[in-house]
Amino acid sequence: MSPRDNALQWHIKSREELLHRSIFTVYAYHCVDVQGVEAQFSVIKSSAWVHTIAPIIDDQGRTCLVMVRQYRHGSESITLEFPGGVVAENEEPQSAGLRELLEETGYAAEHCTIIGTTNPNPAMMNNRVYTLLAHHVFKKGQPNPDANERLGIELVPQSEILNLSRPDFSDHALMLASLQWYQMQL
Repeated sequence: MSPRDNALQWHIKSREELLHRSIFTVYAYHCVDVQGVEAQFSVIKSSAWVHTIAPIIDDQGRTCLVMVRQYRHGSESITLEFPGGVVAENEEPQSAGLRELLEETGYAAEHCTIIGTTNPNPAMMNNRVYTLLAHHVFKKGQPNPDANERLGIELVPQSEILNLSRPDFSDHALMLASLQWYQMQL
């Protein structure tokens, strides 16, 4: 840390678990800055997440992206997303990405590479979201989503995503971050 950033640093004096759920835990952090000012902050700790971008050529010869539609409780809306989910404990992001792609869509890939990573919201979250690019995508079987997932699978022309012509996609900040990593590969 640079000397000029020392004045910006907060130090954790204590932390209290407020809420624990299967995908995250909320903590209250009691912190103090270098001037002795004390404050409390909320922090959400979660496992890493993955988004898998899976390009495929459709029956009309167009490059399409294998995507899912699903209801999101926070926005109370249906969103269009790259397949993805939580990275399990001791699982590599690439394995999680291939697993989520297959579970959610029935599509598989020979392998995938990490093309970017970011923190979803550094103001209050500790985790990372990995954007993966699937290579040599093919239909393998039927989707097998988690018990509480209701998914529609859609092959979306890549141009519709690159042009942000789908508001059900472009309203989702994490999808836009993953799209940025993908565009850097093109």
